[in-house]
Amino acid sequence: MTDDLDPRWVDALHRHADVADADVAAWAAIRERAAGPPALPAPDRPGRTSGRGRALAAAAAVVVVAAVAGGAFAFTARDGDRHEIVRSAGEAAGGQRHEADGLVVEEAGHGPELCLGVVTASLPPGCDGIPITNWAWDQDHEGSPGGVRWGSYHVVGTFDGSRFTLTEPPSADRRPEGGEADDLDRFTAPCPAPLGGWTAPDRSRIAGTDLEAAQAAARAQPDYAGAWYDQGDQPSSADDPENLVTGVNVFAFTGDLDRHRRELAAIWGGPLCVTERPHTDAALRSAQHRIYEDAQSGGLDGAEIRSVSADPIDSVVDLEVVFAPSGLEERLGERYGVPVRVTAALRPVDP
Repeated sequence: MTDDLDPRWVDALHRHADVADADVAAWAAIRERAAGPPALPAPDRPGRTSGRGRALAAAAAVVVVAAVAGGAFAFTARDGDRHEIVRSAGEAAGGQRHEADGLVVEEAGHGPELCLGVVTASLPPGCDGIPITNWAWDQDHEGSPGGVRWGSYHVVGTFDGSRFTLTEPPSADRRPEGGEADDLDRFTAPCPAPLGGWTAPDRSRIAGTDLEAAQAAARAQPDYAGAWYDQGDQPSSADDPENLVTGVNVFAFTGDLDRHRRELAAIWGGPLCVTERPHTDAALRSAQHRIYEDAQSGGLDGAEIRSVSADPIDSVVDLEVVFAPSGLEERLGERYGVPVRVTAALRPVDP
């Protein structure tokens, strides 16, 4: 049944459809399994780790689905790999242009859609995306036996709240290979390094159980504002299996730093930094959960969210949306009582 299929798709069918042999009909099962956005998961998993092992001990991410869009030029393919710009009759005069990077997917059930939310980890990929009104495929895209076409692009166009219309030809996706990189300098311990550098003052209290006890003691404080880890250029813990002295554990509170420093140093004998932040961990997490719950009921001024997390380093709630209406950050900050940093997948383009 697979003799007429590209070997890549046969392999994908075996891996994703869990079948020993498959035909084109199996793609329908894969697409059905991937169809529709997943239910929004509850934001209950703290922690985020960077490529160098620096962890946000108090950050919890919630991934959700997003969709939006708008309009002004039509594009037609010429010679298979070039586009000719043709003005459409429905051009929105003077409309704000936006740019984005993401997958464009077209299948039998719908035309080309821009994926700015969750993309299923299947072949072919799927998403609940934004319809693009004037897309034309060139040769620089993938395809499947089921008639699905997709590719990653940088797009510029107008958005009317439900559709995206290109105003110039699409180009190559500008996101870095492997996704966005962490700004590792953010994790640097905000305390001055002791004379001689960061070392363990008391190596008799640097076991994992000692660190866990310090973390529990910090979280029990009503003014606890979060924690993170600065591994810096220290060797990894794999090189030091007997203890966790591979960097600096940072604990934040809203005040009374000297007391907190003394109490934690009596529990944890490794490198320790105690710093001040304006908002408690409880306040950030409460706002995070409220934003999540309001998103479920559509109460974020119409913004479709992609993720929401508490960031103890900057003492803010990070909110990723598809499109950010004007003034959204200010309104959400007033509503939830802590700063809300909004990042939009559709970014305004300067005139």
